[in-house]
Formats: sequence, structure tokens, C-alpha cells
Amino acid sequence: MKKNIPYQLQRLFLNLQTSKKKSIQTHDLTTSFGWNSEDAFQQHDVQELYRVMFDALEKKMKNTKQETMINELYQGKIKDYVKCLEVSIF
Repeated sequence: MKKNIPYQLQRLFLNLQTSKKKSIQTHDLTTSFGWNSEDAFQQHDVQELYRVMFDALEKKMKNTKQETMINELYQGKIKDYVKCLEVSIF
């Protein structure tokens, strides 16, 4: 179960909801991502977290009724542009 990201997420949220502690250990969750202790202490951006987590969730949901759920719930568009600071364009 240590490599099962959906299970570790459930455990984490259960612990967050039911614990009286001010903080909760995330070691089992980061282990489920395939991260070692060095990786866990490196700063990761949120896109990396989402990529790892959503890829794992999609694999677990393959061939189930929820197979397309991640894609349906979490999608977006990226808009990239360059703005000139020297010239004002209306």
C-alpha cells in the first residue's frame, strides 16, 4: 500500500480531518510518489506534484467507470504572451 497514491491520499485526508495534531506526516504519501528522503526535501513546483499525482490516479482508474474523471475535473488552458514594456499598443 505504500506505493498506492490514491490510498495514501485518502489516509492523509482522513488524518487531517480526524487528528487533533497541528501537523500530519506526509512520508507515506511522498514515498508513494516514488520520492526518497532527498526528493521530499527538494522544492517541487505544484505542476510536478499534479503531474505525478494525476498520472498515478489515471493509471489506477483505467478500465473503471471513473476512467475519465481526472481529465473531466481538471483541465485548463495556458495562454502565453509577450508584452513590450517600451511601446504602448492600444
